Amino acid sequence: MHPHDTHRKAFVRLAQSLSRQEGWTQYDAFRAFLEAGYRSIRGAFLHGDAWQQNEDEYMKIVRRCRHPKETMAALVEMLGHTVEALEAKCEDFLGPVYMDIGGSKDHGQFFTPHELSSLIARVNMPDLGEMIAASPRGYFTAHEPAAGMGGMVLAVAEIMREQGFEPARHCHWQMIDVEFKAMAGCYIQTSLAGVSGIVVHGNALTLQEWAYSLTPTAWLFPKRFDIATPAPTEPIAVPAIEAPEPIIRKVSKAAPPKAGQMAFDFTVPPNMAERKST
Repeated sequence: MHPHDTHRKAFVRLAQSLSRQEGWTQYDAFRAFLEAGYRSIRGAFLHGDAWQQNEDEYMKIVRRCRHPKETMAALVEMLGHTVEALEAKCEDFLGPVYMDIGGSKDHGQFFTPHELSSLIARVNMPDLGEMIAASPRGYFTAHEPAAGMGGMVLAVAEIMREQGFEPARHCHWQMIDVEFKAMAGCYIQTSLAGVSGIVVHGNALTLQEWAYSLTPTAWLFPKRFDIATPAPTEPIAVPAIEAPEPIIRKVSKAAPPKAGQMAFDFTVPPNMAERKST
């Protein structure tokens, strides 16, 4: 039995209960959970106008509820199951839940299974100690341009702990997703898993950014990304490539040998030629 199974079933039951209580679909209940969880964790590290704007968005969720007290209590319970699931095993919990309730199929979203994320992470990062030792800052930086719910980042965090490193101190991520719900799920899970990074609601292709949020451990252990190598001011000299000499084959001008027939011989027999002459 998978460590997440019990919490996943309880989470889905709560989403079903909310759908009956509020007249929502399960997808609507899951979306409310993602936004409420995102706003509540993010708001703890904001001040001034930014905090007020975040709080106003949170209260919009409350005002949408027919039974706000019961509904918000259920959302808190769903967050509790998320916390316990990630403590049991550091892998994507919300992505499979989203696919279970059918939201991914209806909206064309599918999340990478943890086994594949773990394989990719292990192939690309076989020796994290060497990467960390090579950095004068004592941590490496990584970029996830299509973060989804954070499955790949959680797989790397799991490997780091296996090798004796701490995701909060020895790595710093930039995670981007164009879809708000996926970005919110990524922020919730990476925050709860102790991953240091910045989660961006934006488009990695057009470089548009609409919101960004630091995870709690990024506030506790401040880091910054490495400065990129500046582009050269002059064009790089590229050696010329000489074209290879053409290979010319001499073709004999002699007539090819006469091809015989496999089953029939259409040459005129001598006696037939004599008859035609007479």
